[in-house]
Amino acid sequence: MKLEQLTTLLKQKFAAIEIVDDICVATKIRQQAVLAMADDIDICIVVGDQKSSNSRELYELARQKVTSYQINDIQDIDLSWFINKQCCGITAGASTPSFLIESIIDYIDKEVNHG
Repeated sequence: MKLEQLTTLLKQKFAAIEIVDDICVATKIRQQAVLAMADDIDICIVVGDQKSSNSRELYELARQKVTSYQINDIQDIDLSWFINKQCCGITAGASTPSFLIESIIDYIDKEVNHG
């Protein structure tokens, strides 16, 4: 169910309800950063679960500007993505563990830059 549909249903049931459509500061900062870096990269990797709306939104924003892939972990990476690419941006959803992000950065650096 989309937010708009849910909002309509809730307003029908609870006339005095106030609904605020807002995202957390960390999410907003990540979204702004993806848009800012998109002009300087030629591939973007978004680390985060496919079910995460936060990660999915980052991916959708990135892919509007640059070739992008959303991955859950290292096994999802296809090294052919990096052929003829000069600069890779990596971002992640707010709930993505930092150890996972760091391991993906290390893997890409090792396999693409030094492989």
